[in-house]
Amino acid sequence: MAKKTTQITFKSKIESSVYTIAGKFMETKILNHSATKGAEREDPLIEFLNNNLPKKYSVVKGEVVDLFNKSSPQMDVMIYDNSRNIPLYSGGSHILPAEALLASIEVKSTLSQDEVRKILISANGLKSLKPFKKALDKVQFGRGQEEKVECRYYHCVFAYDTNLVEKDWLIKEVARINKVAAEEKIDTKLIDRIFVLNRGLINLPHSIGKSSNDNSETFLYFYMNLLNFLERENGRRKSVNYQDYSGSMKKGWRPI
Repeated sequence: MAKKTTQITFKSKIESSVYTIAGKFMETKILNHSATKGAEREDPLIEFLNNNLPKKYSVVKGEVVDLFNKSSPQMDVMIYDNSRNIPLYSGGSHILPAEALLASIEVKSTLSQDEVRKILISANGLKSLKPFKKALDKVQFGRGQEEKVECRYYHCVFAYDTNLVEKDWLIKEVARINKVAAEEKIDTKLIDRIFVLNRGLINLPHSIGKSSNDNSETFLYFYMNLLNFLERENGRRKSVNYQDYSGSMKKGWRPI
């Protein structure tokens, strides 16, 4: 009985958190400045993750850069292990070494065909980075903690709405994603999860989805999938060698 009570309590907490995130977003609809609206749209989710992920993880906005000076698009949410890594800074923006990023989330007000295109292009740019000077492992399914793999990124979408009607939403949303991906010649499986408020959750790598307006259930899946990935990937990820990012530090030294 205690186990069932714990599950109900945790589910209620998740449900309350979703309403808080959505409520804070709705408050920003009266704002006219798009940059401010964008920041306010992302901040509630960042706040939730900072409060509910293990404290060793930090959640920030910014971009990712690898040792080949290739940068990712701007990321709304980036998650890294703060006990092992630190972000670099440029003009107040967070810049994570490619070796430090574990997961990222794009936050959208409304999914549309144009937004889907932007999401796919962004995911493709992010996952073309080379942490530790090697291509990302783009395996489509989970692997055990003991398996030797290269770095993996977990990239998701959190959307407050979609411009598709509710009837057969799941089928139509996936069809739209597949259509745009084919046009852009981008693999849809570069996106791990898509959560849409009051609609459901899409798992593209496994070609499955759940259409539901029960946010406590679908957001719980979204959160748990993210947490499980973080714990698994972080456990086998090597630390960043920050000297590699500082350039040659041997020049100019002389005996004294």
